[in-house]
Amino acid sequence: MLGYDDNGMLICGTADVIGTLKSGEQFIGDHKNTATFNREYVTWQVNLLDYFARKLGMRNVNGEKLNWKGAKRFYCFQYNKDTGALKVYKLDKLLDKEIERLLECER
Repeated sequence: MLGYDDNGMLICGTADVIGTLKSGEQFIGDHKNTATFNREYVTWQVNLLDYFARKLGMRNVNGEKLNWKGAKRFYCFQYNKDTGALKVYKLDKLLDKEIERLLECER
């Protein structure tokens, strides 16, 4: 669970998958158990979680030290309950200014 205080607005979310590849690149992803895939929704979701993790810096998260520099790769792992198929979607990185604009609108 990631929590971030943005000028008095507390925002929390859970990253399903957050880690570092053998190459040293950090990645973040989300699991979905749905028949359809909403790319825009999941792209915003994982980018917001990456943004919050970067703002946390070196902190204890779930009992572990998090030294998150920022994901280079963003994914959605979609499991279709109807067909049993697993698809992996690579998602785009959003600019911080877009994320900050969204947060300002929410405020």
